[in-house]
Amino acid sequence: MRANGGFTEYASPPYTFIVLHEAERALFTLRPSPLREAVADIFRLCWDDLVAALHLPTGQLCGPLSLTYADTLQPGIVRDIEERLGAGLFHPANPADANNPLALSYPIPARPFPDDLRRPLLERPPETFTRRRYVVSATDPKRERTASRWFGDDACLGSANYENLWTQRRPLIGFWRVADTVAVLRASIRHDGDRDFCSGAMRIHQEG
Repeated sequence: MRANGGFTEYASPPYTFIVLHEAERALFTLRPSPLREAVADIFRLCWDDLVAALHLPTGQLCGPLSLTYADTLQPGIVRDIEERLGAGLFHPANPADANNPLALSYPIPARPFPDDLRRPLLERPPETFTRRRYVVSATDPKRERTASRWFGDDACLGSANYENLWTQRRPLIGFWRVADTVAVLRASIRHDGDRDFCSGAMRIHQEG
């Protein structure tokens, strides 16, 4: 993962949390060993991946999202983040799949956020612009993925430099607070009425 620049499925709400929960379970059961150290590295990579995209004022993961089943975070995932972060996120009145929170439940205690990642997140300036490279390839530039993210007081917008339009991908997506709800801006290509054109792709250049 380090050689690749991070997770290939970067900023993926369901799958990052599957890996995170499994890492928590392994850290709870494994004795000190090189294997446990490797799992601890994966646990940290999960939170590093999420912190880079998490926008507390909207309670959402700023785009781009490599794989997700809904534009906004499911309530169960929001609760998982709050429990480990020790701080509250905004809970919109229009959550995604409220009756299907997509949260895993294991009989193990949650492990807290790594403190060196928690503090920068809670102390992030009101307006911030970041870039992060997720996928690195020395042989195929098309495989490389760089995320550009703008975080504001009550809105965020993020995009990938290049990404295909597979149904579960969100190469450009943003959120902003509207009273007690969250509005979504999402770029896509459609065909056959209202279906994602999965064979399509986008190149995006975001400056702020």
